[in-house]
Amino acid sequence: MVDDKIDGNRQVKCPNCPFKGIVSQFPEAPLKNVACPECKTVLTVDQHRTGDIKCPGCQHGGDVSSYLPVPVNIPSAGAGRRQADGATAVVNKQASGNRLSVPAVLVLQSGVCAPQTVVLTKGMNTIGRKGSSSTCSIQLDSKDEFISRNHARIEFKVCADRTYEYFLSDFESKNGTFLNEKRIEKGETVVLSLKDKIRLGYTVFQFTLR
Repeated sequence: MVDDKIDGNRQVKCPNCPFKGIVSQFPEAPLKNVACPECKTVLTVDQHRTGDIKCPGCQHGGDVSSYLPVPVNIPSAGAGRRQADGATAVVNKQASGNRLSVPAVLVLQSGVCAPQTVVLTKGMNTIGRKGSSSTCSIQLDSKDEFISRNHARIEFKVCADRTYEYFLSDFESKNGTFLNEKRIEKGETVVLSLKDKIRLGYTVFQFTLR
């Protein structure tokens, strides 16, 4: 995989076989998005890529099959920082839509719930309805009984380039966690983008800048 800004007449060599030729002779490969299992940095790789890759964020190395699938649309090669190992790391908000230059918060959009603004701290934020059985770091004072005591998780990650990234997953809730009205499946982690709407029960928060 090469940067799509490279001159189509430039000579390149396949890293896996002796073939040499100009860029335009190489067919365009289908791409997929994966996240580092350690720091959650998002990479774009060849859909058929096998073998080891290295994360540009934390330098974690491992087979590409061990990297997590990312169900978001991220621009292909040339949109981010180019890596020698054949992966493209998305490095800014403008390129990826999910890395931010300032921290974000959750702002209440609808539902009977206080506070109206939820501040997220670095690391793992667990969210649930306030109560003695809740173990969450953020306990919502809400009358919405469809919010579980332990409902959702948002991981706040500070990236190597000092941008911020947020990852949402369900926390074994009874009624599900929804991102833009799409239910997050068990074991699934999704990357948050500005203006995303997160629904817990009948309560909706918007992910926005502080």
